[in-house]
Order: sequence, then C-alpha cells, then structure tokens
Amino acid sequence: MANTLIIGGGITGLTAAYYLHKAGRSFSLVEAQNTLGGRVQTDVVDGYRLDRGFQVFLTAYPEAKRILDYAALDLRTFKPGSVILSGGKARQIGDPLRDPASLLPTISSGIGNMSDKLKILKLKQRLSKTSVESIFAQTEKGTSSVLREDYGFSDDMIARFFMPFYRGIFLENDLSTSRRMFDFVFKMFSQGDAAIPAQGIGAIADQLANHLPTQDITLGTSVTALDSSTAKCSDGSTLDYDQCILAVDQLHAAQLLGQKVPADYRSTTTVYYSCDTSDLAPRLITLLPDGMVNNICDLTSLSSHYAPAGKRLISLTLRDVDQDTDIDLAIKAALADILPESQSWQHIKTYDIKYALPDQTHVEEGELTVQGNTYICGDYLHYGSLNAAMRSGRLAAEAIINK
Repeated sequence: MANTLIIGGGITGLTAAYYLHKAGRSFSLVEAQNTLGGRVQTDVVDGYRLDRGFQVFLTAYPEAKRILDYAALDLRTFKPGSVILSGGKARQIGDPLRDPASLLPTISSGIGNMSDKLKILKLKQRLSKTSVESIFAQTEKGTSSVLREDYGFSDDMIARFFMPFYRGIFLENDLSTSRRMFDFVFKMFSQGDAAIPAQGIGAIADQLANHLPTQDITLGTSVTALDSSTAKCSDGSTLDYDQCILAVDQLHAAQLLGQKVPADYRSTTTVYYSCDTSDLAPRLITLLPDGMVNNICDLTSLSSHYAPAGKRLISLTLRDVDQDTDIDLAIKAALADILPESQSWQHIKTYDIKYALPDQTHVEEGELTVQGNTYICGDYLHYGSLNAAMRSGRLAAEAIINK
C-alpha cells in the first residue's frame, strides 16, 4: 500500500489523517510543535485554560458536522448578538427570533435605526436560502462597501456594530475582506450557534487526534525540504513517501515549495486576565467600537472549566498593537473610564499570533491543489476558517483514497 506522509498536525492535517485512517489507509504524520492542533490549541496556565487566541466555533459548519461529536465536546453556546460598550454605556444587539428576551434591549439600544434591524432580519432570511456554493460564486467586493451600498445599512450601524464585530473575526480594520466571506460567516451565525468546548477550543483538535493511532504521529519534528519522494527533517533524518499531504500554514508551505513567502496575512493579539467577579454581560461578546481593545469576553460565563474555582477568565482581543507598548498599562488606561472593574484585573498571559488568518480580499471554495504527488491543502487556499481547513484536509484524503 502506498505510503502517505502528512506534514502538519493542525486541523487540516488531522482531518486528512482522520479520513485516511477511517478508510483503512496508512499514513505518517509529522508536526513541528510538541503538540497537535496548530492554531486550535488550549494551554493550561495556573489552572486557567487559555485558547491560543480568542476563538469561537460555529456549529453550523458543514465539515465539522461530518466528523465532530458535538455532545462529547460539551459545547457551551454564546447568546446571539453582542454588547456594544460606547460612551460609558453598554447596549445590546441581539437576535429576537432566537432569543426573544433580546427584543426590547435591541430595539432600545440606540445602535442603528429600526430600518437597520429589519435589514438584518431580511439578510438573515435571504442567506438562509442561499447555498454555500452560491455564496462563494458571487462577484467579489469588499465587505464594508457591501454593507453600505448593497445591503443599505446606516453608517452608525456599520461603525458601531458591524465594524467591531467583524474586525474580531476577520482581523483587519477596514473590512476589506471579500463579501463572500462575510455572507458565509453571517449564514453560519444565523443557522447555528457560536460556541466553545467546555474544556477549551483545543478539545476539537484533541477529539480528532483521539481517532488516530499514536504510533503514526511524530511530534517535535519539522520538515525543512521536500523532493519528489523524500522529506528532510530538522533532526537530520529523512522520510520517504509515495505521496505527501502538505498541511502547514501559508508561510511554511511557501518555504517548502520554493515560492515567495506571502506578506499579506492577518495577525492578532489576545490578552488574558483573571478576576474574582465581573459585571460583563454573561455569554455575550462585548464590542468596543473605538480604541485599542476590539472585544472582551468573560469566558467563565460560558464554562467554569476555563478558570480555577472562584475565579473568572477575561479575554481581550486587541487591534493595532505597537509591540513596544506595555500592553497591560495601555489596556488599563484605555478601559479606565468605560470599564472601571478592569483596573483590578490580573494579567495572566498575552498571545501575539503572527499568522492567524490569510488575507481574505479574495476567497473561494476551490478545489484541491496538486503538484505531482504532493497534495497541498490548508484554509489559506480557500478561506480562513475551521470549516475550510477541514474541507481541504478531506479533499486531499479523498483524492488519495480514490486513486
């Protein structure tokens, strides 16, 4: 039987391995880190569960439904909508169709106008009837332009809700991300729940890994060069293969393929704090339209497993961070007037994630990329999401299985 080498133990590589193993095909997986999961991991620090960057899992993802056991993940769901913290006031925007209790707060929020609220419902209804394939076949246009020119939202609604909400998802400030991606994400939010596993986002990677034979996985070994049948490793060893699934991120893929390393990708900074009590709205993401902090979330309001007993874990996602800045001091200064409780928060850890997402001014569902006997996959070839990572890994595995 042909030997398949999988390079990369993130979600794409794990998904490819899952399908190969399920089909009775052998494989060898090598991962440079000492843990599996790539960007989808959770660290435990002093009893706190810290996801490597604030991440939300959308239960409507078609690919995730194929292979994940949602019940075993013990998913904890966010309420639909968010809280906008501006001018010293917290205002809620919700989805009254899914959360009737949010109707009055949404109407009286002062964010946007009644026409904006009706347009959100209209957009939700339209996209519910639009297939994912049709969404990714649309003529591309930047999200900010679509919101204003095509969907007709007011400047206030865009600036105070859509901008901070989707900045946290797309990790860019201008919403230049393709409208295809906006429509896909909006559809996923509308048709399922936004959730986190009770034990942290890393439980998703752990569940996939638990299906795989451990003897076929090598950790702490990076591949430094490839030819048509051999991979050279950082420890000086070589790995022979008949076919290779290259499931690393965009930067490392370019290096191994001898291509120009892309300069356009998205970075993010997530900062974790602990506290004893919090007045943040439970099970909602708090958005800040202005300043260095984009969003805040009390993760323990969803799952008590995120912090030791009697403690709370607060996650902050930042925008435009100067690496020479004392981030803790800057955050405390930025929040002093609008969120006084922040002054007693205790810093736990900061994650500066250089490569969090690919550039998404152009996205597509796309097909599998094959060069000779190398199957190149990853969300960067399609669109940045867990769904695309899984789809890409599945396509690579299926191509090998069906040879």
